[in-house]
Amino acid sequence: MPTEISGSTGVNKIQDGTVVDADINSSAAIAGSKLVMPSGSVLQVKETILTNSTAVVISAGSGQTDALSLAITPSSSSSKILVLVHIGYYKRGSGTASSGYTIMRDSTQIEGTDAYFHYADSAHSNWWYSQNYHVLDSPNTTSSITYKWRFSNSGSDSIGAQAASKMTLMEIAG
Repeated sequence: MPTEISGSTGVNKIQDGTVVDADINSSAAIAGSKLVMPSGSVLQVKETILTNSTAVVISAGSGQTDALSLAITPSSSSSKILVLVHIGYYKRGSGTASSGYTIMRDSTQIEGTDAYFHYADSAHSNWWYSQNYHVLDSPNTTSSITYKWRFSNSGSDSIGAQAASKMTLMEIAG
């Protein structure tokens, strides 16, 4: 209920500028930008998922390719971005496959290695494997940034990132 200030009446109701829940009408619309979330609060979540039509295959020895890519615009330069990736790999055939990965923020590598660490030899045809990756990044920006999960293959068989592989980005208040 608004307080009318006229002359000396009502002035004593204005105390220290604090507003309590009871002072706010239940239908009031308060802009999210006016709220201060405590450190560690999740401010926004974005996700991308590979489907059967977007699954990514990398040919034998063809270097690196981006399997997942997702943009986010942090609301504060003190925010952190939690990058969560779940990948299902597969190799078809009787040759070898050897894969490595990196997680990129735009053109900067923030996690992973170009080294090949998942290996399937010729005794393992039709090989499937899943892995989870995560990194907490401090991009120090309020501009749009793009995170990418990139993988590579140095074997003689093609490998792929299969459907249901996904990347989730969470902006965490700093």
